[in-house]
Amino acid sequence: MCCFGIELLSDNISEARENILAIFCGYSNLSLTDTAALAVSFILSQGLLRVNALTMQATDIAPITFVKRGCLG
Repeated sequence: MCCFGIELLSDNISEARENILAIFCGYSNLSLTDTAALAVSFILSQGLLRVNALTMQATDIAPITFVKRGCLG
């Protein structure tokens, strides 16, 4: 439910998201278009952010904010 990370370069963050999603889909026997894979892709887009670690601000100069998720059941 939680995966957090920061990276300055946009190509690196995209590759990290793709790699984690591919590992999840491979482990779970899912295709990239399955509902669960789409949900994981959204979670990764919210938890793996393009951020300048020196200033601790997102690339649009906003402070870093991570979305906290938890189990509903």
